[in-house]
This record gives sequence, structure tokens and C-alpha cells, in this order.
Amino acid sequence: MDAQQKKAPAPRVRPMKPDVPDAPMRQPKYDTLPRIPTRALLVAPSGSSKTTTLIWWLMVGAKGLFDRIYIFCKTGACDSSWAPLIKHIREDLRVPESEQVMWSDWDPQAVQEIVDTAASMTAYQRKKGRPPFSVAVVVDDHAEDSKVVRGKELGGLYLKGRHYGISTFVTSQSYKLLDPIIRKNALSLLAWRTRTSGASSDSQAIAEAVGGTLPGGARQAEALPKDITSERYQFAYIDATAQPGKIWHRGWEEVGL
Repeated sequence: MDAQQKKAPAPRVRPMKPDVPDAPMRQPKYDTLPRIPTRALLVAPSGSSKTTTLIWWLMVGAKGLFDRIYIFCKTGACDSSWAPLIKHIREDLRVPESEQVMWSDWDPQAVQEIVDTAASMTAYQRKKGRPPFSVAVVVDDHAEDSKVVRGKELGGLYLKGRHYGISTFVTSQSYKLLDPIIRKNALSLLAWRTRTSGASSDSQAIAEAVGGTLPGGARQAEALPKDITSERYQFAYIDATAQPGKIWHRGWEEVGL
């Protein structure tokens, strides 16, 4: 190389902007709540308030952000805690009674129809320069059914749904029973105090999964949630999309680290 020739600077990768930029999706008014669309995972033993937290999230925290909310819950028909959310769907979202919004059994065909409709609606909205059609899909406590939590339908929904404006909310009493695709790709992880400890516990599995977000690694990631969840019904919230130092939360309040 000629001594006088200057070296080219290192290249920088920049996003390629489309001719017609997408209209942004509406976002929560609370800064610490997850941006949508999200992939959320809520892990807690029974009676820890994870369902109550999720319903608040959908009705209040994300008020006005979803065009449709669909629920797959085995106990939904006999659990009155879901009644306020169903009322919200019918009255506030104005979803007609003729449209099914809750299933007591996992229904792969219904999931595919939800995805196909969301994809079509989002494509239409984008052509018009409007925000994508926004959908929330709740999969509640199916951990004991490996055909659901380790099936291709839920895994596909979790990975591809965001492209169609779908936010997926998975609740489970067990972290380790979930498919690695769900565990590794959760953008929002809410974890309550577990009732087991030790090498094979959910708390250690979660700590190993998120240990890279803390300077103390897995050891600190196991100790911090124990401290946060020492208060009854409190949860540790890990926002995988946040900047370093702003990832961990006590409830919805940021923990400065």
C-alpha cells in the first residue's frame, strides 16, 4: 500500500429505511412497561397473583393498545378472575359476542387463524400508512401439557408473532417445563418467589438464563429476585430490551444497578 494512501475508516452498519416507513405502534404511558409487541413470560406458583398482574397489565397498563385479546386458559370458563378482562374485551374493545375470544383447550387451528388474520390486517394497515393491527394472545398455565408448551404452534407464535403485531403472554407455574424457545426469547420476564430451591429449581434455572445481565452473574441473579420477592405478591421484572443497568425492576419500578 502506498505510504501516502489513507486507510478507509471502519464501516458502520446502519438500518436501511423503507420508502414508506411503518407507522409506530401505540405504546404504554408508563415508561417501564414493556414496549409492544412483546414476548412476555410470567412464572409463579399458584396463588402468587400472576393472573391478577397480567389482567391489570392488559386492562390498565396497556389500556387502548390492543385491538383484540385472545385467551387460551383451561380454567377460564370457571375462574371469575377473568370476568373483568372479558367485559373489557366486549365493551371497551367492542368485540362482538359472535367472535370467540376464550378457549378452555389449546386449539392450534384457532391460533393459526389468529396469526393469519393479524398478518393480513397488519399488511393492510401498513399499506395505508397506519399502525399495525395489535393483538394480545394469552396462554395461561399449560405447563403440564408438553404438546402446548413444547409444540411448534406456540413456539412459532412466540418467534414470529411480533412481525404481525402480536404480543404473546405465557403464564406458567414452572419455568423449566417450558420449551427453550420460549425461555430464551422472552423479552419480558416476570418471576415471583418460587417454593423450591437448589440445583434443579426454577429459581436457579432463571438465574442461569439471565445471569449475563448482572455483574455478579448467576449468583447475583438468584439472590436479587429473592430479595425483591420477599414482599408478598411482589415480582421481579427483567426487561431484556432495556439498556444495561435498567433491565431489572421491583414490580414495575426500576432497580438501579
